[in-house]
Amino acid sequence: MYMKCGAVERAKRLFDECERNMVLCNTMVSNYVRLGLVKEALNIVDEMFQKGLCPDRVTMLAIISGFAQSGDLNSGRECHGYVLRNAFDGWDAISNVIIDMYMKCGKPETASRVFDLMFNKTMVLWNTVFAGLIRNGDLDSAWQLFDAMPERNHVSWNTMLGALVQDSWFEEVLALFRKMQSSGLEVDRVTMMSVASACGYLGALDLAKWIHAYIDRSRIPCDIRLGTAFG
Repeated sequence: MYMKCGAVERAKRLFDECERNMVLCNTMVSNYVRLGLVKEALNIVDEMFQKGLCPDRVTMLAIISGFAQSGDLNSGRECHGYVLRNAFDGWDAISNVIIDMYMKCGKPETASRVFDLMFNKTMVLWNTVFAGLIRNGDLDSAWQLFDAMPERNHVSWNTMLGALVQDSWFEEVLALFRKMQSSGLEVDRVTMMSVASACGYLGALDLAKWIHAYIDRSRIPCDIRLGTAFG
């Protein structure tokens, strides 16, 4: 309760008065990470080891997420090793956060190797690797991965469209939008922002008019950001 209300010091004082157990420690670690206090979270993990309380997969999920936030590659690698030694890597959530950590720490090759070794590649994992490649500026590899995805959801399509806009591949945006329509997946406001931006940069007036009418027909909410995307 104290952590959720932002009363960090009060929560820590109460924690110090309690007998340690896994649930209590994991609660502290998770909340510290949620608040961006990664150093404090790591102190709890170190204390767990000192007291003979071995961190479990929930602990690792939280602390590796913290290292992804802080960009602490070395600590992230150490925790990845701990995950492997304790066979926690079979849990999809922890594999996802490990891949995300390597991507955010600027190691897309390592993240991709982790992904390639996985047997159960969920949609979330595909999207994590995909978005990470884009974040690291490797649009060509991201597009190859996008083409290789067994299925795609709104996140996949919209992330790819947004990346193409950012790299000024406006013709490709429109081509990909047509493929999205052909796939039968309904477009949303995020989709149309990318498409509208591409039309604006290309100066494609007739197409922009068609897009605007499409938005009206599809009853997609047109807020200020979408409205200004047409230029």
